[in-house]
Amino acid sequence: MRRSLKLLLILGIGLALRRRPGGGGPDGPDGNSPDGTPHGRDGDPGAGARDTDGDGDPTTYKGRRADGDLTNSFDAIQEGAQRGRAGDSDGDGTPDLPPKPHDDAAWRSSEDPNLTLTDEQNRAADEFLERARNAEPGITGNMKDNADATGGDMVGLDYRLKDPESFKRKLATELAENGGDLDAALRDMKDSVRYTTTWDTGDYTQGVQDSTQRLRDQGYEPVKWKPTWGDEGYRGVNSFWRDPATGQVFEVQFHTPESFDAKMRTHDLYDQIRLLPEGDPRRVELERQQDEIFNNVPHPPGAENL
Repeated sequence: MRRSLKLLLILGIGLALRRRPGGGGPDGPDGNSPDGTPHGRDGDPGAGARDTDGDGDPTTYKGRRADGDLTNSFDAIQEGAQRGRAGDSDGDGTPDLPPKPHDDAAWRSSEDPNLTLTDEQNRAADEFLERARNAEPGITGNMKDNADATGGDMVGLDYRLKDPESFKRKLATELAENGGDLDAALRDMKDSVRYTTTWDTGDYTQGVQDSTQRLRDQGYEPVKWKPTWGDEGYRGVNSFWRDPATGQVFEVQFHTPESFDAKMRTHDLYDQIRLLPEGDPRRVELERQQDEIFNNVPHPPGAENL
């Protein structure tokens, strides 16, 4: 019954179209082809039938001769029937999968695809790094003066600005740990500008004390002090200061040549450790190797009291 109604509908559309007066058509004026040959309505009634398979006979539909308008109408109905069905663009017989939801990550870590930043977070990171770049020259000048005045050596100065990829990876980690509070995460980003000063082992403790006093005299405000000479593993002092002129927080690490060398030698170990969960056997082994390297660093007299 359904097929009969559908056929009647198709034939009715075709007959209605056949009764239209002649006029301009897609192939040429008055229903003629570009070469002037009558095409359907104004010529031979059967001339409008399409020969879609190239066999010289007009296309038919279920044994009935179909003229061009009727066939076009059927094609349109068939096309409409296909709408809403999954396509098969590659012709492998398997419907195309629906498009994946839009990925709103403006930045994604090359190390860990799960670490991402939204457009807002990524823009805030770029603005933060731009402020750090603007504040760095003035701070660097004072840090060089500081080292000269206390007999220290500045090392790693080429890395005084944190790499954007590393900064954003750390920011994404902070966001994941604090529930997505962007302002709080940015407040924890204290090492976008960083410096390292070293003194020989015998001069180290006095050098650190003199340097920190000069930083205070230059107007820098202490934010955080992290000595680790009395701990297992990493040896040194990591300190953080705020520049009152720009509001920029920066890091100053105090090392001996030996502790700085150990830090550089264990850098790859550190990168592997931070990617492994607590208690992972591989992480335990890497931490053991790191501790062994630092345990061989000579201990500066009085450093445990810094």
